[in-house]
Amino acid sequence: LGLSSFHSSSGARRLGPLDLVLSLPDGGHNEEGPVVVADCSNSDATLSSLRLAVARGFGVASANKKPFSDSSMDVFRELTAWHGSCRFESTAGAATPFVTTAMRLKAGNDHVRSVLGSLSGTLGYVFSELEGPHKPTLSATLQRAMDLGYTEPDARDDLSGVDVQRKAVILARVLGHSIELGKVPVQALYPSHLAHVPYDEFVERVCKKGELDDEMNERLLAAAAKQCKLRYVASISDKGASVGLMEVPVGSPLGQLSGTGNLLEFHTKYFDPYPLVVQGAGAGGENTASGVLADIMELAHCAAPPS
Repeated sequence: LGLSSFHSSSGARRLGPLDLVLSLPDGGHNEEGPVVVADCSNSDATLSSLRLAVARGFGVASANKKPFSDSSMDVFRELTAWHGSCRFESTAGAATPFVTTAMRLKAGNDHVRSVLGSLSGTLGYVFSELEGPHKPTLSATLQRAMDLGYTEPDARDDLSGVDVQRKAVILARVLGHSIELGKVPVQALYPSHLAHVPYDEFVERVCKKGELDDEMNERLLAAAAKQCKLRYVASISDKGASVGLMEVPVGSPLGQLSGTGNLLEFHTKYFDPYPLVVQGAGAGGENTASGVLADIMELAHCAAPPS
């Protein structure tokens, strides 16, 4: 059952996600078997519905990051207290098993010293293009990404880093860190004075006039002088989490990453000196749907235990 607005059987009024969960039978099952509530929205309004679904014994499969990143740590623990009732693989990497890998490392009592990751296909594409053989400017690269449909309708949604910030919070929480979204520093790739200008003006200044080109070129040259590449990285460690530009060694997994793929390096007690590397598509409708479907099927096979 999907968490989206739906019509009542009489068609008299349009109901919301909370109505859907309230309409389900108690006990987590209906006549056909286990009930799984799927949240494929991008809304913060579904949180109460997910909490109610878990409390009533239903399975929850979610691709929506906001209930797991924007909520408090206590609510996150409430939603994820029993893995057999809630799966959220697609919140961090579509169908690429970033969340599952983090869960298994924690379950295996492996001390995860740090995690470094490229968690935005859009920004991964931008930076691998900037360091390609033709060395295009940031303005040209961003314009091409927009033309290819790699960015959100407002490219600032990608360049702000907030989406990566949410993914970092989810992964950090899975690894056992008590962390809140507002405490994770995030570096936007545009100055604050461009945050609220009309989007057409933003595109004119950044893509047409190239206002950010010189500063980015200096950062790229500085990284190259150190045999490094510039990447937009989520970083998680015992000290906390942060999101922003980072110089990484050319030969490292992140340094060799290209295109729109996502990648995580898990540096742990047991995966040392070579990190555990998980790489794959981090976005895309079909990939995300595949991840949610896998979560639904797993939940159906390990339905909530009787109270």
